[in-house]
Amino acid sequence: MHDIDTNKVYKYKLRDLENIKILDKIFIYPNWLDEFLEKSVNIWFDTDKEPIEIELLIKNELVDYFKNKPISITQSEFRKIDNEHQIFTVKITNYKEVLSIIKQWIPDLIVLNPPELREIIINETKEYLRKMEYFK
Repeated sequence: MHDIDTNKVYKYKLRDLENIKILDKIFIYPNWLDEFLEKSVNIWFDTDKEPIEIELLIKNELVDYFKNKPISITQSEFRKIDNEHQIFTVKITNYKEVLSIIKQWIPDLIVLNPPELREIIINETKEYLRKMEYFK
């Protein structure tokens, strides 16, 4: 839902909506929303932030997968950097948009930039390994 007064987009799960009432208000759909939704990776997008570009390193054997199933329409072309790896970029507005995707492909996908996202992945991986050791 787009709030005209605050220019903020609110996200809801349909299954959580209850007691829906029809009001005599006119819904004005913002022109920019379609493009924004098309470029978002998933529900974690943030309309209040400018997109940032993340840079990812991937093993060559996974390039075809990500060409056929891009993370987002903002995904760049792949650039070969050596015989085993390529680099590509994706634009996001919230790190949560890509965290689960990155974790899914560890160790074959590495965050190069931004440094803050690298640190999040490093810290969450360390925490996961610590828990694995604790609960063995």
